[in-house]
Amino acid sequence: NILIGDDGYYYSDSDFFEVFGNVVLDNGSDLLYTDSLQYSMVTNVATFVSPTTIKGDSVTIYSSMGHYNTSTKYAVSYSSSKVCGSNVQVQSDTMYYDDNIQYIIAQGNVFIQDSLNDLFCYGRYGESTYDSVRMFMVTDSALAIYVEGVDSVFMHADTIWAGLDTLNNIQFISASNKVKIFRSDIQAMCDSLYYVASDSAAWLYNNPVIWYDSYQAVADTIKLVHDTIGVRLSFLYSDAFVSEKVDSDRYNQIKGRSAVVYFMSGEPWYADVLGSAQMVYFILDEDENGLQSLMGVNTGFGSNMRIYFQDRSPNRLVTYGNP
Repeated sequence: NILIGDDGYYYSDSDFFEVFGNVVLDNGSDLLYTDSLQYSMVTNVATFVSPTTIKGDSVTIYSSMGHYNTSTKYAVSYSSSKVCGSNVQVQSDTMYYDDNIQYIIAQGNVFIQDSLNDLFCYGRYGESTYDSVRMFMVTDSALAIYVEGVDSVFMHADTIWAGLDTLNNIQFISASNKVKIFRSDIQAMCDSLYYVASDSAAWLYNNPVIWYDSYQAVADTIKLVHDTIGVRLSFLYSDAFVSEKVDSDRYNQIKGRSAVVYFMSGEPWYADVLGSAQMVYFILDEDENGLQSLMGVNTGFGSNMRIYFQDRSPNRLVTYGNP
């Protein structure tokens, strides 16, 4: 180790240094820069209480109070903690970093930013890896913001995981426990979610509910496929049910064993209701004053059903097979 500074003290009885002013500690692979430093040659631990930068091969650590073991390459930061690596930055109140396995544990006001994928994660506790297997996690009131073109997806859950491929692109995002999703064109709730980036598909499990405009849809499992414009496909697996509130007493309803909703340019095009398909739709008339009155009710039954939409409302119905 090489220790440089403007001024300092050496205590020979304990092999202990105190160095001040433009301090540089070089252990052969990492460089530590600070204003004041205490260093033990017995434990190889450097203790700092002023703004400090530690530059390694893969990451740079920033802290204003903590310690660093030059032998084990283990760093602990207790204030203003930040670790910056390739495209990923982790901030928190307290942080533990093991350079041997390139692993971070962050506690308190955790913020993880993936600048390459425009992904931002918040929580009270987090973990991140910087080795060949790139993953990070936030938990305890976790929030993730995923920027997609001009829109953003906000995801809230108890725990959120994100995995990256070898090119540092998002491979998957998973969320568990009380998941909520907000986007300009669609909102959703479920107990667990798994998003596959290669397919642009999100799977919603355990009592999923989605809202699109004035529609609410539920099923045992829901799969959403999207593109840069918006939702492209919506799969409702098992016990599909879609409703739209007409007034305080009436709801438009679509029901079937399963359903697939096709979108064009972000707008609903048509829906296939598969198995024991049923539909109830109330026809309203609007007068010159904007007051609506009920004109009639359309109902449809069949083994399968296709519903075409115009201006987000059913426009044409085709049934296949016997009810």
